[in-house]
Amino acid sequence: MNHVPINLLVKQLANARLCVRYAPKGAFDDIKAAITLIDGEMTIIESRTRVLGLHSTPDEGADSELEAHIYGYLKLVNSDRGIFTTAEEFGAAMLTDQKDAMIQRVAQAVGATAHILKEYP
Repeated sequence: MNHVPINLLVKQLANARLCVRYAPKGAFDDIKAAITLIDGEMTIIESRTRVLGLHSTPDEGADSELEAHIYGYLKLVNSDRGIFTTAEEFGAAMLTDQKDAMIQRVAQAVGATAHILKEYP
């Protein structure tokens, strides 16, 4: 497995979460599903850990690192799909003054794609 520094993975995941938060309907659905998967798995891990009588969340940092490792794994095994990097870039743009313009561009692209798919099924 490629070694990616944990602080970079945490940042990439944070940007992907921003993407999920701000992406127009129909955009970045794969990333939305991946984040939902990670959140669900974390809930299961925490619940099963507590059943064992162990501590499951020593601090938020440990949680975000574990989530980031899962995200990094998904990104690595799907490295042939550029969607992760694209989603991270979109998410990072949500922290700039280009936020509204980016959302509008993506919404227009989703609309154009939907129109094409409707015209040429």
